[in-house]
Amino acid sequence: MNIIFDLGGVVFNWDPNNLIKRLNFEKEEEKLLKQFLFNSEDWIKLDQGIIYRDEVVKKCSIMSGLSATTINRVFDAVPTELTVKKEMVQLIQELKSKNYSLYVLSNMHKEFAEYLIKNYSFWDNFTQITFSCDVKMVKPNIDIYKSLLEVNKINASDSIFIDDTVVNIEAANSLGLDGILFSSVDQIRDELKIRGVK
Repeated sequence: MNIIFDLGGVVFNWDPNNLIKRLNFEKEEEKLLKQFLFNSEDWIKLDQGIIYRDEVVKKCSIMSGLSATTINRVFDAVPTELTVKKEMVQLIQELKSKNYSLYVLSNMHKEFAEYLIKNYSFWDNFTQITFSCDVKMVKPNIDIYKSLLEVNKINASDSIFIDDTVVNIEAANSLGLDGILFSSVDQIRDELKIRGVK
């Protein structure tokens, strides 16, 4: 059995709304950052690895009227929001010890992917790690799932996919993967047991 994990929202906490609030912006600044940064096509392009931070900061500043300093402050704070879920890491280590094949499939900017790889040491539990920025594709694009399956020569019918976003689960299911929508570590443990993963 293969088990494929998303990172942000599953293995790591990730809440851009919380990030913005922690930085104590004015209400109007919060609104503009959500609209022109986190909810923008450029944020997705960063995940896709086809645009870079400096260009996004410049465009966001022009569109929102916010200063480049303000926008860079958000980028600089992102790693502090990506805190690891220790209970999930424990589960990953347990699964690895039982010889399940584990994979990562994550939409992630290059800058933040490199930060996570550098600052955490549990990556050797995974057979392979796929970041969207490296393959120039993002979930829920069907091709990114196909790429992971083909590169690793694994079958969708023998694979479980865990993600916290409904559209990503729906895309995985359409390929025959067994998608589980994440809500808590305990829920994932229960879902895996139902599937015979103990």
